[in-house]
Amino acid sequence: SIDVKKEIHEGCNFCIVGKIAEKKGQFDCIQAIKRLACSFDSGFHLYIVGDGKRKYVSILKSYIKKNNIEKYISFIGYSDNVAQILGNMDVGILASDYEAFGRVTVEYASAELFVIASDKGGTKEIIGDNALYYKYGDYVTLAEQMKYCIDNSDLVKSNLKKIKNYVDQKFSQDVCTDSIMKIYKDLA
Repeated sequence: SIDVKKEIHEGCNFCIVGKIAEKKGQFDCIQAIKRLACSFDSGFHLYIVGDGKRKYVSILKSYIKKNNIEKYISFIGYSDNVAQILGNMDVGILASDYEAFGRVTVEYASAELFVIASDKGGTKEIIGDNALYYKYGDYVTLAEQMKYCIDNSDLVKSNLKKIKNYVDQKFSQDVCTDSIMKIYKDLA
């Protein structure tokens, strides 16, 4: 569990945390934001947290500028204090092609963020039906899931404590240590 101080803000803040790379889904998020900008003039923002190869980041920023959606997207860069950033977020997006365990999923849930995830990672195993899912690469459905979060922010926010408690109980250090010890005992 990470210690996050939630901050009051306007609108719906989305974030995608992790290395910026082609298979991590930032481009899908940007394309989804472009679709949302056709429906809403304001009330949402995407924060891209992490760093990546300069050339790829430049491609993403050029696309954003070309499509005139700069006011909806901010690049935060790498941060040693992700908990502080997550305090100002409402929805965490997991858009990558593959995630082995889904540490970011646990961080999002521990920070009381609602989760939208691609169907490719371990999110379903971690938080089950407590998230919205879309087919990896389908930015149209991703935009629809994001729109749902904007339109139903009260409903989304009402589930956050439940999701946090579920993840904290399932992935606390004591629970994980006990599970590992059980595996060792079974092998012995």
